[in-house]
Amino acid sequence: MNKPPPFGNNEMTQTFTELDSQELDALMRRVQEAKEHELALTPEDCQMLLNALKTLAALQERLSDNDITLHKLRKLVGMVSSSETMNSLLGQKGKTNKNRGQKHTKSKNSQPQTASVKPKVTHHSLTRLKKGETCPECQQGKLYKYDPATLLRITGQSPFVPEQHVMERLRCNACGQYFTADLPEEVLDDGEPSQKYGHSARSLMALYKFFAGAPYHRQEALQSLLGVNLSASTVFDQTEQVANRL
Repeated sequence: MNKPPPFGNNEMTQTFTELDSQELDALMRRVQEAKEHELALTPEDCQMLLNALKTLAALQERLSDNDITLHKLRKLVGMVSSSETMNSLLGQKGKTNKNRGQKHTKSKNSQPQTASVKPKVTHHSLTRLKKGETCPECQQGKLYKYDPATLLRITGQSPFVPEQHVMERLRCNACGQYFTADLPEEVLDDGEPSQKYGHSARSLMALYKFFAGAPYHRQEALQSLLGVNLSASTVFDQTEQVANRL
């Protein structure tokens, strides 16, 4: 398909032909066969070669222009889809000449990076045998510490996991004053001590509703299947808390 290049007011008026790799390979094979067997090319192949030469000539002239960018070059040779916006090809409008030499590495489909979840490590003790005991197999050697065996298990569970925090308390038998153990910092970061649903749970409810498209009643039904009672009204209330915070 022929179309003019979309660069600036003083751009060249030549047309350019976009060929995919398969079409270009097929054309090169036909030209090679015509050369080896002294055959004539079809009018279509001649036109394709002429268009390719025009594109090459225009490309050479554009390369002599100091302000050509990598995106412009890729667009010129048909390596960039026409569906991409001009802003993604040429950068934001209104940039001065002093910024032309800066490199921009932002990807069009870049996603926010999230830290990977590290597996929870649980140690299992060997209770039936102890270090230094006689080997029950040969009844001769002694058992000693060795590298532990490992198993990485991916399990499925509800995204909303209830955690019961039990804080030790002491009470004075004279004045009746109570002394309560402090909650860990990671627990307090997820909400106030009197807050039943943590910030992480509230945010996840909002993500399920407005990002994953899961209605409130569907979330209630899903959590019921997973063994966590979570009513639709509760999901709505907690999602509203997120909106109020924002």
